[in-house]
Amino acid sequence: MKNQSKELIIQPPTGFSLGLEEIWNYRELLIAICWRDIKVKYNQTMLGLLWVLIQPILLMSVLIFFVAKGIKISTNGVPPVLFYLSGLVIWNMFNKAVLGAGNSIIYNADVIGKIYFPRIILPISNTLSALFDLMITFALYLLAIIYFGSGQMSINPILFAFCAVSSILLLIIASLGIGIFLASINIKYRDASYILPFSLQLLFFLSPIIYSTMNISDTWSKYLLAINPLTGVIELLRAPLYAEGL
Repeated sequence: MKNQSKELIIQPPTGFSLGLEEIWNYRELLIAICWRDIKVKYNQTMLGLLWVLIQPILLMSVLIFFVAKGIKISTNGVPPVLFYLSGLVIWNMFNKAVLGAGNSIIYNADVIGKIYFPRIILPISNTLSALFDLMITFALYLLAIIYFGSGQMSINPILFAFCAVSSILLLIIASLGIGIFLASINIKYRDASYILPFSLQLLFFLSPIIYSTMNISDTWSKYLLAINPLTGVIELLRAPLYAEGL
């Protein structure tokens, strides 16, 4: 008897579908790619995962020295360390997730041409690897919360936990949504890979990282901040600090 091989024809869904079932079926590949990205990033570095902490600490120190003490932009009663660190924690993940997801299809073009797997796995894996970095920097932020909460401030732990979990969930959704959209655009228009880094740098100053939305009085500036996906995420994470500081 001759061996009969089955031919599998892969077709796009006829209607709207998130492809969750297919992603679940390839979950082991998703975990493998995500773990590969994490190992490649820190495998041959002398300080390893410490770079995840060094970058926000150095940038926070610069902001405290030049913005808080130099320009003297008000933090609305919130200690500058907590104020800037809360914004940088959110920004670092968003920046890494969107930048990585936006270029994920292009960087893995050779693999895509050889085997089939859900292409959406690539931007998802970049978002998850950025989430790994977020957990490390958030641990630093949590230590700062405990330090100031035991001395200068009285932070409601239940409110803080609710706002922290909610802001991280919103951050994941925003990063993944924008990253997938940019990844699809980057396939056809390679200009997106050049515009993306500049756009993210511009978004840093258009996000309430070094200032609070409470200090903005101009109507058009408020509208601009309102359409920024990071505005609500950062302000939600800072909400327990404002509740005590004001």
